[in-house]
Amino acid sequence: MLCATRGLLYPAPMHAPTAPALSLLALLLLPSVPAGAQEVEGLLYDEVSPFERVIVVDEGGQRFLRFGSLTGDDQTVLDRARPDVPVLEYIPRTGFGLALVDDPDRALVIGLGGGSTTRFWHLLFPAMRIDSVEIDPLVVAVAFQYFGFPHDPLLPVHVMDGRAWIRESPGDYDLVLLDAYGAGDAPFHLTTAEYYAELRSRLAPGAVVIANMVAESNATVAAMARTFRECFPTVYRIETPNDGNVLLIGTDAPALQGEALDGRLQAFLTAHGAGLDPADLGTPTPSPGNVHGAPVLHDRVPSPIR
Repeated sequence: MLCATRGLLYPAPMHAPTAPALSLLALLLLPSVPAGAQEVEGLLYDEVSPFERVIVVDEGGQRFLRFGSLTGDDQTVLDRARPDVPVLEYIPRTGFGLALVDDPDRALVIGLGGGSTTRFWHLLFPAMRIDSVEIDPLVVAVAFQYFGFPHDPLLPVHVMDGRAWIRESPGDYDLVLLDAYGAGDAPFHLTTAEYYAELRSRLAPGAVVIANMVAESNATVAAMARTFRECFPTVYRIETPNDGNVLLIGTDAPALQGEALDGRLQAFLTAHGAGLDPADLGTPTPSPGNVHGAPVLHDRVPSPIR
């Protein structure tokens, strides 16, 4: 496999600026709407961080986190009447990955956004520690103030680059979600075979890694999926037709199909999936999809898809 960790040359860690305490982050969230933008109905927050423009806006009964512009992709959607019910389709689909892990104890989410996935996992496994990693301190502060992310010792948030966290964390993760996106594609250094090798070195036996793949082109998704396949012996693919996302679920465990898979999913729903039904978990296929001809992405090779 291309993801062997021996002999790899890694670039220097990419750290975020020094993370202030969360109490100080709240100071960033004094009402901040640019002059001249007040006429935008429902606009709650609009500020440029060191990384990108961060926008929070209410439309109807929902609250949106967007990056880049008011019409940018929805990074987080909150139903204000039912804040614990995921709106974006891919979030309950991640439950498929949870179902493949026996009694998960420690999880990692790279890319916090408004915190919807972390909260969803916490509802399903309230005793599980979930580390959330987010490079942008402004996004972290927005998650707490505008999206109700809880102050909970089991849900620590780390303000730093996701790859730097992988290198420095104690690891032993049972479950990982890779969901770091800005206004465009995922950062390239979070898509390469070397990155997945570092991640695998921090996994517990039987762990599952879920990659939420959103890209501006099919070629980008295919290259990301090809690289993911090279790094995990078993890969499942789940489509989210309403969101347009692709979830890839990787593990070292043999692929489950047919009755064995159905039994595993039903046991998970019975034990942990209150309010979920099998349709919420999507329709997995034991394949990363059509990646024929797509390149494997490497740190020290210029991206062939950008």
